[in-house]
Amino acid sequence: SRSAFYAWIDRPASARAVRAQELGERVVALHGASDGTYGVPRVLSDLRAEGVVVSAKTVAKAMHDRGIRGCAPRQWRTTTIPEPDLANIPTDLVRRQFDQGRLDAVWVGPDPCGWTPTGVTSTPSTTPAPTTPGSPAKPTDSAPTTPARPASPSPTTTPTNPSDPTAGA
Repeated sequence: SRSAFYAWIDRPASARAVRAQELGERVVALHGASDGTYGVPRVLSDLRAEGVVVSAKTVAKAMHDRGIRGCAPRQWRTTTIPEPDLANIPTDLVRRQFDQGRLDAVWVGPDPCGWTPTGVTSTPSTTPAPTTPGSPAKPTDSAPTTPARPASPSPTTTPTNPSDPTAGA
């Protein structure tokens, strides 16, 4: 009814509404004093240090109703792509493309041996592993190398066939 509406409009604020208004003003003041960085946990801590008995949800509601938010520090983002100016970073030979569409095309992990055009070194070197099968990497240092497999046997150690007429010639 019309009379109930005007009675509701003219009614004084309840104790809960008065407390919520005062709390909201105090929350805005504390948030502003922190240059807009404090969020619910810190504002709540400051209010409780002042002796105000209040819950975190009440502080969150007061902040939300007034459109204020805390300023959270940026999260730490770990990157796997190295900066180009850093020293001692191995070259990214696969250009971060680990899925080459075939099996055994790219291996990642610690390499106990160094790759050279003639084979594998017995001691690790700074030579990177090849990116595709059959294309050895170019050596970048003068590390001693040992072939991956022994060279073809010399003619003196090759067994001869006694029935071959050209074997002794």
